[in-house]
Amino acid sequence: FRYSAAVELIAGGIKKKDTERHERLSLESDCSLNIKNVTEEDYGLYTCQQFVNGQKQGTDARVSLHVLHVSVSPSSSSSSS
Repeated sequence: FRYSAAVELIAGGIKKKDTERHERLSLESDCSLNIKNVTEEDYGLYTCQQFVNGQKQGTDARVSLHVLHVSVSPSSSSSSS
């Protein structure tokens, strides 16, 4: 894993417009984060924190996103005898 500074993607239910991926993000009513067209750059640790009136509520919800690159190898041609 690479370690980098935290980037706030959504605050108060509103997407931050100054992030590269803001157009690919959506936040559902159940607080699920959806990322469209996931790229290798999206991998890492995501943390959800809930705030009510500026006070942090409960514990953090954390999830690690791993991105796999899958490629299809060309089918090998077989000769019939």
